[in-house]
Amino acid sequence: MLPTIDRCCTRFPAAPACAPKQTGSGIHGFSGRRSPFRPCALNYLRGLLLLALPITGVHTFALALSADRQPNRVESARLNDIGVALMNQQLTEKAIAKFEEAHAADPSSAIPLMNKGIALVYLRKLPEAEEALKQAVAIDPNSARAWYSLGILHLDASNPKLAIDDLQHVVKIDPSDADTRYFLGTFYLSLNDYEHAKAEFEAALQLNPVHASANFGMARTLQRMGRTDEAREYLKRFQQLTQNKISSPLSAAYGEQGRYATVQDMLAPESPVESMIPVSFVAQTISSSASSPAGTATENSGNQPGGGACILGIASAGHKDLIVMGDGDQAIRAYRNLGNGSFEEIPAAQTGLIANGHGIACTVGDYDSDGLPDLALAMSDRVILFHNLGNGKFADTTKTVGIQQLNHPAGLTFIDFDHDGDLDLFVTGAATNSSSGPSVLWRNNGNSTFTEWTGPTGLAGEGSTVGATLSDINNDRAVDLVVTGSGSAPTIFENAREGHFKVLPLYNATDLAPTLGVSVFDFNKDGWMDVAVTHAGAPGISLWRNVDGKSFERVPLPIKDAKAAWGLTPIDIDNDGWIDLAVIVETANGAELRVLRNRGAEGFEDVSNAVGANRLKLQNPRSVIAADVDGDGAADLIVTQLNQPPLVLRNVGGNRNHSLRVAFTGLADNKTALGTKVEVFANGKWQKFEI
Repeated sequence: MLPTIDRCCTRFPAAPACAPKQTGSGIHGFSGRRSPFRPCALNYLRGLLLLALPITGVHTFALALSADRQPNRVESARLNDIGVALMNQQLTEKAIAKFEEAHAADPSSAIPLMNKGIALVYLRKLPEAEEALKQAVAIDPNSARAWYSLGILHLDASNPKLAIDDLQHVVKIDPSDADTRYFLGTFYLSLNDYEHAKAEFEAALQLNPVHASANFGMARTLQRMGRTDEAREYLKRFQQLTQNKISSPLSAAYGEQGRYATVQDMLAPESPVESMIPVSFVAQTISSSASSPAGTATENSGNQPGGGACILGIASAGHKDLIVMGDGDQAIRAYRNLGNGSFEEIPAAQTGLIANGHGIACTVGDYDSDGLPDLALAMSDRVILFHNLGNGKFADTTKTVGIQQLNHPAGLTFIDFDHDGDLDLFVTGAATNSSSGPSVLWRNNGNSTFTEWTGPTGLAGEGSTVGATLSDINNDRAVDLVVTGSGSAPTIFENAREGHFKVLPLYNATDLAPTLGVSVFDFNKDGWMDVAVTHAGAPGISLWRNVDGKSFERVPLPIKDAKAAWGLTPIDIDNDGWIDLAVIVETANGAELRVLRNRGAEGFEDVSNAVGANRLKLQNPRSVIAADVDGDGAADLIVTQLNQPPLVLRNVGGNRNHSLRVAFTGLADNKTALGTKVEVFANGKWQKFEI
């Protein structure tokens, strides 16, 4: 017998998944167990109680500013974004006060009014919330967030007919939002309009097949229609999704009623990018110990892969020490950061980081959630996993955890692909036989062991694969992969949360050389992660703008002489809030480091000569990493060289503009916070990052 289905949206406080070690106004973190891209807050609200209040329809309000009172949009944005940060910390009353101040600074903006209304809904002050939201939609009738919140409010006030009218506005504005269709189904169900309820739940599932609440709503609807066998199937589906942590039901907690039920950030009008302040990169070589020479570059090393590097705390999780891949009996080089931009090599016997062969790449992640960062290495013939024992000691646990050689590795990255809070391992490379693909996925079993899981996810790839990075490419809060390799374009693997990833090319151009390195960053501040890749031939590097998660458009770059390129990294060289690029290119004159400054709407400019990059003498450079290694508030660069000591390029001058250092950690799992989104607001300016 099918049990009576009542509600799926349990009203309970959700446990926070991560939190910033340092918090402050205007910092928003996104991470989590149920989704790696959920709002990260210190405390969650208890559930809301439903109230029956006589609330009626939306009225029109007039708005005017006196001639002597002009809106201060910069101040309004600053105050509003402080309010958003306070909401994420569950300080709702304080957030409302900031939204009111923001509205006073710029009465012409609908955002502070809308945010005030949303906050009041969570305080159960429904009449006041309705008044603020009505004013917001009067200013901006196309605000999907305001109409959505009115719908939630009117349902809580036992007025489902008015709630349906509210959400019909949202459907017209954004027909792709599955949560809106789910709530429409819920509203129709409360009116015993089963056919319309069924249609809306079906629409929600068409948009998002793993929408747990929509499956539950469909089960309730079908049961009331007397179609118990069909209802049972949807209930089973709901249980599968929730028990396997594929998705979670919506709840009344802040951040858990859909993306449109959260307050909105506000940006001030973007001002032109100012001229670059004086910045230079000063090179200093990291010396190897006399007992362990760095090696000598071979004559045929020009196209040889390798030279991968990682930043991690060897003896302390907060330090920026360095791991560099090399060749021979000491294929792993560990360097201790002395805090002033200098490094000293740590003997392998002291750390236990011992391997021989040809080292290619490395990645850092806490695979057993013990709070200590572990290290995975891609050698040319195997993968090695080192467990961090603490106090600067590591142990090779590759066999213990069950990882084997199933490809010829070329790169690797930790990723929580199934959103269960345990870090999995994705390895790129070349196939070992004709029946397998080039890439391998190792799924973390949650008990410090791994199971090969490539087939069920469809991540094997084709040809050969090289670089890989994780990102939420389509902003659906599920972690995707971008993989480079021998194909005509890099491959985007969109995470469907279960089963095979959706496979898409990054671009359709066929006249570009195969790709090697890959980085994601939001260079144009539109909220979508863009992709930069390096090529094994001309043009060396290409940049692709993410168009609403649906396609990519190529962005011109001021490099015309590159025959190929290796590593690349996003970096804000002058702390102006616009993310720049550093890339190692091969030219007719040899290998060079190019630094491209982001000038916003004016595009990128080559400032390599201005920052002193043209004076560098590089020998088979491969990787480039951005990190503030000396702690002075400006991002430095580290360049690795095949079988030569790496170069530290200290940023001198970049800290004349301010910067903010934020360290994130998982509270329950995923201690290294991989998959976290970070959004920083300051005086109306905005930056977005992914870890």
